[in-house]
Amino acid sequence: MGFEYHRSPHREQAAQHRNAGRPARSIPVESAGLHARALEIIRNSHRDPTLDPQTLSRQLSVSTRHLQRAFQSNGDSVASAVQAARARTAADYLDDRQTPKISLTALATLCGFSSSHGLRAAFKRVYGDLPSRYPASA
Repeated sequence: MGFEYHRSPHREQAAQHRNAGRPARSIPVESAGLHARALEIIRNSHRDPTLDPQTLSRQLSVSTRHLQRAFQSNGDSVASAVQAARARTAADYLDDRQTPKISLTALATLCGFSSSHGLRAAFKRVYGDLPSRYPASA
């Protein structure tokens, strides 16, 4: 039998007393600013393979959880924003007829993915198709 947590009536009353007169908890206004600052860093640093939620939160001097809440309030996640930026870079590369063709593994590395599998998964999520079938601009 596992441990089951039951909130006591005394704790409920204490919590109600502490929160009496306070407005309901909402997403802080600074979350929008934090989200915008984080997106700017992602735009500028998404090719760095070490960029992840923890690294980004350290750069912004906030906890990872606080950063995640800022993204959740915008219907997104930190990891998906990084992956989407990397997938867009890959699509730009594939669309550019002036750049030489390279392997999917090399493209993944160039865009900041740790593997070609990560590139394929993110690309499919963002564009609905695999990079090998991505149509080049006409």
